[in-house]
Amino acid sequence: MSKLWVLIADSSHAEIVEVEGMGKTISILKHFEHPKSRVKNIHFETDRPGRTNDRAGGQRHAIDSKSNPHEHEKHIFAGELMEALEKAHRNKNFEQFAIIAPPTFLGELNHFMPKQLKSVLLKEVNHDIITIPDSKKRHDLMCKYLDLWNHE
Repeated sequence: MSKLWVLIADSSHAEIVEVEGMGKTISILKHFEHPKSRVKNIHFETDRPGRTNDRAGGQRHAIDSKSNPHEHEKHIFAGELMEALEKAHRNKNFEQFAIIAPPTFLGELNHFMPKQLKSVLLKEVNHDIITIPDSKKRHDLMCKYLDLWNHE
C-alpha cells in the first residue's frame, strides 16, 4: 500500500493523519483550527444593513446582504486545507489521500481542490468524526470508513 494521508475535517477543525500498513500505524501529522468559522454572524456584522428607496412609492427598506461572513470563513478554511495538501503532494509526502468530512464542508473542499489532488483522491466519506474527542475512536471509525480492516 502506498503512503496514505487522510484529511478529517469540519468547517472549523481538521487533522491530517498518515496511515501505514492498512491501518496498523496511524500518525497525526497536523492539527488545524479556524475559530472564525464558529463565530456567529452577529459578531461579524458591526453595522446595520444599508437602506434604499423603492423606485415607486418612496418607501425605504433594508438591503439584504448577499455575502454571509460565516460562509466566507468556511471558504477560507477549505482553501487553506487544500493548499496544505497540495504543497505536501508537490513535496511527495503522500501518494494518495482521502477525506472524511460532513457533506456541506466536503463540497467546500471539492470546490477548492486542484486537479493534481483530484487525481490522487482515493475516497471521500460523508461523516462528521473530527468532533469525536477520543482520537482512538475517531481513527477506528476512519479505518472502518476507508476499509482499512487490519486496524487494531
